[in-house]
Amino acid sequence: MNCEQCGQPLQSSDAFCRNCGHSLPQQVEPALQEIATAQAEVEPIPAPVSSEQKTRKIILLITGIIALLCIAYFSARAFLLGPTTPEAAQEQFVEALHTRNMDKLAALIDPNEKQLTDPKTLAAFKASLTPEILNKYQKTLQESTLKASEKGGRQSDFAAYGDSWLSLLKKKSFLGTSWSVHINPVAVKVKKVTDTNLKVKVGDISADGESLGLFWPSIYTYEAEASNPYATTKTKDKIDLLTLLEQKADTDTYEVDPTPLFKQMRITFPDTGSEITDLSVTINGKALNQKSGQLLLLPAPDKADFDVKMKVAGQNVERKFTVIPQQQEEINLNDVTNEANEEVLAIQNQVYTTLDEYIRYRIDAINYNNFSQIATYLVPNTKLFATEKEIVDTYSAKGISESLLNYNITNIQAVNKNTYTADVYKKLQYNYVDGTSEVKDFSFRFTMTYNNGTVLLTDRVDLKK
Repeated sequence: MNCEQCGQPLQSSDAFCRNCGHSLPQQVEPALQEIATAQAEVEPIPAPVSSEQKTRKIILLITGIIALLCIAYFSARAFLLGPTTPEAAQEQFVEALHTRNMDKLAALIDPNEKQLTDPKTLAAFKASLTPEILNKYQKTLQESTLKASEKGGRQSDFAAYGDSWLSLLKKKSFLGTSWSVHINPVAVKVKKVTDTNLKVKVGDISADGESLGLFWPSIYTYEAEASNPYATTKTKDKIDLLTLLEQKADTDTYEVDPTPLFKQMRITFPDTGSEITDLSVTINGKALNQKSGQLLLLPAPDKADFDVKMKVAGQNVERKFTVIPQQQEEINLNDVTNEANEEVLAIQNQVYTTLDEYIRYRIDAINYNNFSQIATYLVPNTKLFATEKEIVDTYSAKGISESLLNYNITNIQAVNKNTYTADVYKKLQYNYVDGTSEVKDFSFRFTMTYNNGTVLLTDRVDLKK
């Protein structure tokens, strides 16, 4: 800025010109200008609120709170109460079935059927759902809904609509009237099998003793395992619980019987008498603890190697044979013991006959000096063979003859499969050339071999020595 008088440059703070002394006009301070500006921008103070306006606001606030409470109530009611019409119950149930929404299904059924809402039970039911099962549920529930609609829900507060395994249940509470789906559960049990460890499983549900628990009506696939000391077998099959209920059976219980699915073998033990003792039976090297009556082996092994040991008339006998249970289910050990008994008796009769002939022919061999009459009963090149030949030759040379007064053959025993022993008592009269005679008795134990129906004497021991 410049002086108006002389044009000399001035400063804003100068009160007069420093050159000519001209007095300068005073300017408004900037700070005062800012204050004035700020005061101009301040909003005007509102006028005081009237009591009518306050009342209106309070009413609006209360109305909003009531509206929120109503919304919360009806939302909670819809959640807690569930379907309020049979049609709604049907629609929601069918939708949950088709979408496999098990949580929704559990919420829609009768609360008294708590076991049906068990996660394992729901999982098993979910796995069983096929188009056929879904259609049966939908059709049956439609029939129940129709009956409920026809009656208009006029029955008692806890009435069931529908006379099948799937119906609608009406109930009232402080929240209002609601509808749920009532299902007749089926109790599934497992048949008990003696001497067999039987395990049955549906999904993740295993039998607890004889019971599998309560199930939704459906068709399930179950796994079964049967085991005993001789075999372990697994198999699968189906249980149809829907047909059971659709036929309106008198019972809502289903017994699972997987036994026909397993190979089995029935063993009949012999009636052991005086001739059969000390019976023992093993199958594939494992002993059977049972000794009498009948035993059902379930499951049976693919192949059963039998080893039957017994005493027949005091003789140890062993029989081995193999059975394929799929080809032969009935094993009667009476056939084995009877055959063994007949065989033992036949051998003992053969031993007795051979000794009997030998004792009598020996008299003729000595009296007629004919060793060949008994040579065929003796095993050649044995001590007995040489001894008997020497006796025949010696007695013949000395003119001694024998007379058989009495004899008895007892205690025939098997040493092993091909060797037998028997005790012989005989009373002989010796006749000498001088006309005298004497009587002597003897007790011998003979050892014999048996081979292909032929008995030969191999040794003789004097029991009196």
